[in-house]
Amino acid sequence: MTIDRRIRKSQVAMRNAFIELLHQHQLEEITVQQIADLADVNRSTFYTHYYDKYDLLEKLEDQQLEEIRDFIHDEKLNGAVKLSTDNIHQIMTVLIEMIEKDIAFYQLMFRMGKDSNIHEKLYDLIMCHLQRYKNKNDQINGIPFSYFMSYVSGAGLSLIRHWVERSKPYRQS
Repeated sequence: MTIDRRIRKSQVAMRNAFIELLHQHQLEEITVQQIADLADVNRSTFYTHYYDKYDLLEKLEDQQLEEIRDFIHDEKLNGAVKLSTDNIHQIMTVLIEMIEKDIAFYQLMFRMGKDSNIHEKLYDLIMCHLQRYKNKNDQINGIPFSYFMSYVSGAGLSLIRHWVERSKPYRQS
């Protein structure tokens, strides 16, 4: 199902206006009227597509993560049946490459702190992907798999966040 071009254009304008406002103001300071004015749409148009500014933020985050999720579910990443350091390296490399494509968005989301759920959503995305490799014993070298997944997801996400917040380029070795 394709979205009407006018609807898509309005949604893009509202999302871009919202992001621009987030660069200038805290989330709680932004009003729907400001978003509508900057996007050059009526408030009623905003409410046709979004419940409130928090719904818009949620949809922005979900849109970004959906792109990453689609890429991760590519056949190249799903061929392995057993977890290895290569698989972990591969998933982290893909995440970094995808985030780098829109790093300004992720810098903004991480800077928002508790107002954004991007950190938790990325963590869940990594956990979900690692879950595919769960072994019969439910352990890796005696460590419960859930602990291992939590460790890898947390450490990987911490590394990504550190990199994003400091705008340091990633160099693959």
